[in-house]
Amino acid sequence: MDSEQVSAPPALRSIGGEEEWWESLEWDDPHTKTTLQPLFFRIQGLLWNEIEFLISTALHIHRVKSYRRVALSGA
Repeated sequence: MDSEQVSAPPALRSIGGEEEWWESLEWDDPHTKTTLQPLFFRIQGLLWNEIEFLISTALHIHRVKSYRRVALSGA
């Protein structure tokens, strides 16, 4: 990877997690961490639990809406 420039995928806007997790990651290329570091934000404790809850709720709502679309279309 010496001649290649590492860049974050355009769709990747942020990376949230606990700092301990971020620091424990092992990188094949150290430039990857340097590139992604500005996208990382720290989440701790209760906030992380709230985010997990919101994500699981959003996924559930998405599944229900998808099911309803299929049911209404007769597929």
